[in-house]
Amino acid sequence: MTTAPYLGPEPTLTQLQKQFGWMWAWCGVPCAHSAALPLERIAARLGGDAPAAALRKRLRCTICGKLGAGIRAPSMVGHDLAPLPLDLVPPALRLATRVPHMFRRGCVLN
Repeated sequence: MTTAPYLGPEPTLTQLQKQFGWMWAWCGVPCAHSAALPLERIAARLGGDAPAAALRKRLRCTICGKLGAGIRAPSMVGHDLAPLPLDLVPPALRLATRVPHMFRRGCVLN
């Protein structure tokens, strides 16, 4: 059984931050690298009212150099969101992260 895609308005970075705290950035095919992105610093840099598309178009893969990436919500563990995997957060964002969250080798913010 498949679910219908979300067709509502584009969420803002503040809305995503409040709902998830962090997101996965995914480079795509054929590279397929991913990274955990803490949204607090990103929302502060791009503005909380910026749409999610503002983040997607600024992500550049540190492995293959591709500009633009998909973003995905973290998975659920029990009834809670998965904690941010700090070892998967790009180094530039890891230093700026106050709360141990998530990240992964791969995509960083331009």
